[in-house]
Amino acid sequence: MIEALGTDYVTLNKYLKRYPDLQTQLDAEAQNGRHVCEAGLFDMVKQNRDLKTKLLACQFFLKTKGKDHGWSEKEDSKGDQQIHFHFDPRAANV
Repeated sequence: MIEALGTDYVTLNKYLKRYPDLQTQLDAEAQNGRHVCEAGLFDMVKQNRDLKTKLLACQFFLKTKGKDHGWSEKEDSKGDQQIHFHFDPRAANV
């Protein structure tokens, strides 16, 4: 966004402090972008795409939005940098 505006972070922050309505507009545009991405993600989950794409889309959604249903992502405490995708049915009240 900084490049698109032809400015830098310092200048943008000065304008945001001076013109609070600009921050409101930027927040609205960011929200619109999230809606577009969420819609695209849902399309990937629903459509008959290849299994790998569908699995990755479902996994991403559950890791970010499924925590209240027991889905989480945890790093291995052994330090081997592996990430485990975990479902806890007790947390999901299943």
